[in-house]
This record gives sequence, C-alpha cells and structure tokens, in this order.
Amino acid sequence: MNISKNVKVTLVKAYQGATTGDLNCDVIDMSGFEGVAFLGAILTANAGNYVKIQESDYSNAASAADLADTKLVTTNSGDAFFTELHKPLKRYCRAVVVRTASTAVGDVYALQYTSRAAAVSHGSTIASELNVSPIAGTA
Repeated sequence: MNISKNVKVTLVKAYQGATTGDLNCDVIDMSGFEGVAFLGAILTANAGNYVKIQESDYSNAASAADLADTKLVTTNSGDAFFTELHKPLKRYCRAVVVRTASTAVGDVYALQYTSRAAAVSHGSTIASELNVSPIAGTA
C-alpha cells in the first residue's frame, strides 16, 4: 500500500502565534472515508492546553459537539499530538486546540484514510510524489 495514494492529507490550520482561546481547525468532510487522524504540535505544555475532536451534521460546524474521551494533553513543550477518529457518527468533524495558557500551535494536518475511491487528492497546500524503488543517484 502507498500512503500517498491512500491517505488524503490536508492542512487544516496553519501555525498560530502564542495566545489563549480555542483554535478551531477547518472542518473535514468525512464522506467516503472511514477515519481521520489530526497531527500537529502544541508548543507550551500545560494541563489547560489540549486538543479535542468535534463532530457536526453541518459543513460550517453549526452545533459542533465535543466527542467523549477525545481530549489529548501533550506532556512536554513542543510535543506533537496525533489523535484519531475512526468511523465517525456524523459527516463533518474538526480538531479544536484549547489554550488556557498562552501557547503557539504548529501547523495542524488532517490525514483521512480508507477512502471508498481508488485514489485520493491531497489538499491544495500539499505537494506530494510517490517514489517506487528508485536507484541511487542525485535527488
């Protein structure tokens, strides 16, 4: 299996400078996918800084609801987070980074997998290529 042809990668929130308050990532349409993982970094470790996942029936995240047990707190400043939602119950979801202590947040990516379509197209900000058994030489 080739990840680049079977996992859709989308930048859902670019780097954000240090501040407090909730940081809502872009909404992901899960139609045609079995699951999604969110990958990013919270730059200041604090019990009040964490990521969670929300679901909604609407593409604008109207009435988005937190999902039970999706709160993930990073242990060390600068640690990456990786949180996954498998078989969502609603069509739309997003990651939310909660910041009660001032922190910057690195880029956050959504990795959607198990597409019902044969191949996937990545988000518009993602450059990708597949290399199969290349020989040694100049890149």
